[in-house]
Amino acid sequence: MTPKALVPLEHRALGRRDGATSILGLSTRRLADAGQQETIRVVREAIDHGVTVLEVAPEYGEGRTERWIGLALKDG
Repeated sequence: MTPKALVPLEHRALGRRDGATSILGLSTRRLADAGQQETIRVVREAIDHGVTVLEVAPEYGEGRTERWIGLALKDG
């Protein structure tokens, strides 16, 4: 079975900001349970597919998720 081609993620202007923002974002609420390597992989894949919004909160994994996202952005 051949995988279907992905449709490019739509982006739209947000307020007066230059550029555009993806119409979908990635919630990181459950990534703390997935572990560091999986979080980094998921974040990088989301960005590779056009996601520009990452939703985070200090309560998600007691701050671990934010550190792992930082690693994904730094090393990716």
